Amino acid sequence: MDAAGCDRDGVQAGNAFFQPRLLYACTGVFVAFFVLFALLRTKNILAVDGGIRCLEVYRRQSLYFDINNHLLQPAHVWAWTRTAGLLGYNADSPFQFYSLVQLMNCFAGAACLAILFALMYSVVSSWRLALTVTIGYGFTKAFLEQATNANEAPMGLFWSLLALFFAALCFRVKSNWPVFVSALLFAIAMAAYQTMILLFPAAIVLIWASRSAKAGGFHNNQKRTRAALAPQLRAFAIFALVGVATTACIFGYAYWTMQIRSPLAMVKAFFTHEEANVYFGITGGKVLNLPVGLTRNILPLAKDYSGIRNLLAGPPLTVALFFLTMVLLAAFFVACVLYLWNQRSRLTLCVRSAFVGATVGLLFTAVPLAIWDSNYDKFWLQPLACLAFLIMLALHVMRTESGYVVLTSRIAGGILLIGILSNSVWAVQDHERENLELRQAQHVAEIVGKESFVVGGWDGPSLLYGAFWAPDGGYLDYTQDASFHSRRASDDLRAAISKTQARGGKVYFIGLLDLTPHQWDDFLGRRCGVPYSDLDTYRIHSSVIAKLPRGTTDISLHQLNPLTTP
Repeated sequence: MDAAGCDRDGVQAGNAFFQPRLLYACTGVFVAFFVLFALLRTKNILAVDGGIRCLEVYRRQSLYFDINNHLLQPAHVWAWTRTAGLLGYNADSPFQFYSLVQLMNCFAGAACLAILFALMYSVVSSWRLALTVTIGYGFTKAFLEQATNANEAPMGLFWSLLALFFAALCFRVKSNWPVFVSALLFAIAMAAYQTMILLFPAAIVLIWASRSAKAGGFHNNQKRTRAALAPQLRAFAIFALVGVATTACIFGYAYWTMQIRSPLAMVKAFFTHEEANVYFGITGGKVLNLPVGLTRNILPLAKDYSGIRNLLAGPPLTVALFFLTMVLLAAFFVACVLYLWNQRSRLTLCVRSAFVGATVGLLFTAVPLAIWDSNYDKFWLQPLACLAFLIMLALHVMRTESGYVVLTSRIAGGILLIGILSNSVWAVQDHERENLELRQAQHVAEIVGKESFVVGGWDGPSLLYGAFWAPDGGYLDYTQDASFHSRRASDDLRAAISKTQARGGKVYFIGLLDLTPHQWDDFLGRRCGVPYSDLDTYRIHSSVIAKLPRGTTDISLHQLNPLTTP
């Protein structure tokens, strides 16, 4: 057996999965990170998108399904909180409920790292290298934010990495039950968080490589070729059939509960994405933002990033340091990949399969970044895992080179790890620091009362008021509605205001009426197709009754004149 932990047939790699020491090590990784993430649960609730959506489960207190993007997230939250209730922990407030869901993501994040560690060790048979790279990935900005918050992505990532684990298990198991399980888990991963399905090509690479075999005993080359391909094609067919069938069952049942009953309507619903008109498309700006997004989601840099133009307008030294870091980081990743490519002829089957699988996984999981949002932290979780694997493989192979190459790789890897570990500084701060926006949202709740109707956008006080204090039907996220339904959001607003006025209730706006025409057009106008003039009536007939400090500017709470006709 070579240093990679595999013999020429790759069988020894699978044996690593069954080493008792590896099981103990994975358990240690899981426990250590679970405790760490639980201790670092953030008070910065809006650090990631979607963390507050779990509170809908708290309101409904029943099992339901969400939109395609994260269909199973309510089911995960419902099952987790119900299990906690059976164990004696019942959430008596939305804040306790939110904290409990954070623990679910701490669990999922720790499990992801344990699985990743097992996969890495099975390839390189080096505890130190596998653990170091796992720690590095666990402390990247994107992963650390997700694992200490309460949003949807960590559970999807967990199912996808578990599915990849079973695909890798095919190197050890000759039967196709791991293929069956892997396909089933990928279907669950997609239903948990839609983009997590994009790691499945990496699983196909591993399954295909594990089923490759030398055909012997045949005199006819054509028969020999068919015999060699038969196990691979059989495994691929099982993976495809199980994946499609499981997906149809999960989404079909969910749509049935949503009163979508005809097969044609179900197929249409499956391929419908309500925000595609806002985010979908390939532009030069998204491509240019890819290295920016990579840097921001690894290191604690440009946390308030709002575009390259605004970044360039910052202090020259800060801008220069950011771009220098970005160039060096990209150069390091490219160097690792090119090195592995140049060394591909001397890689073992195990390392070569891991290299191809991680590269294919990186290319596919990067698609949402290129066509949707280059800086979206959730979309970086899987690409960063693939990059971590590639770095680990490159450092492993470089150990056999001359002293200069080994020294350079260790210095570069060490500097990167130190930079990544510095994310712990803001994580501790976000855990300890009081959430001022939460206090402002509570102040809004005290002013407006429970019988009013509040209209908000995507500023902190609006989102937090809507999540924690707004009564059912008492809040409208106008920006979210516009991103889903374009100008119909204005019709929804008028109808809601008319209904509120008819019962004698008051109408308030948080922040939304503060937007300048330029700020409005940047998203609501250009992307959502809602003109600034749609809210002119409310701007004219509303008065400011409170100011909520927000850095150098204030967010205004407006009250609509009761006599105003929408």
